[in-house]
Amino acid sequence: MKKVFFAILLFVSSLAYAADVDFAILTDTHIGRDGADAKLRKAIQSINADPDIDFILVLGDISDHGTVEELTYAREILSELDKPYYFTTGNHDARWPERREAFREVFRKDRFCFRAGGVKFIGFSTGPFETIKRASVRESDLKWIRKKSRGNSPVVVAVHYPPDLVYNKEAVSAAFEGSDIILWLAGHLRFNKVRGEDPYPSIINVSTLEQGSYNKIRLSDSDARFFIVTPEDGKETLWYGTEIRR
Repeated sequence: MKKVFFAILLFVSSLAYAADVDFAILTDTHIGRDGADAKLRKAIQSINADPDIDFILVLGDISDHGTVEELTYAREILSELDKPYYFTTGNHDARWPERREAFREVFRKDRFCFRAGGVKFIGFSTGPFETIKRASVRESDLKWIRKKSRGNSPVVVAVHYPPDLVYNKEAVSAAFEGSDIILWLAGHLRFNKVRGEDPYPSIINVSTLEQGSYNKIRLSDSDARFFIVTPEDGKETLWYGTEIRR
């Protein structure tokens, strides 16, 4: 009986591992800048109308000046999403201590880890911090990454900066040692771009400042497809696809 139960458990686990997942990326929303709120709301309305999207990743520069007022307003707008969303900081949210304190006051945290479709999604702050004027990952977050990235699940990293712009990228790689990173998702540069593909695809995602545009990603057991969604005309256009090496 125990053997039958174990076989069923393995079968169910394999189904969960292979499940497709669709999610959206919101990044560089820059609430506080003229018109940024209306553009973010366009994106949110489009996402809420899409039954295929399971969750949303918000990859930093949520605010323009990192004030409590801007961040509170941004949180109010993001609360209009009717699906789960996960977030971290960008340079506009984290560059100075008072901005990081404001972010903690409003959002309480700046990192996440969860599983969907058999994949582990991990997000954390990439600064920059005033002691190092470039993007970097704090030692406390490196320890957290070592703990959260353990296991056999493939990993999607979702942060503000691409890996090549992270000052201590070697330390970050060491923290993920043994993990199967299949995608690194970032913002910061505001336009869709494949930043690199070795050892895994590193993808810059479009800013909602571009008329409310955002990326929708369809992740399967064998590939990842990136669609840019433009709420202005309701179009969803495939712009990048890659095989997933597991």
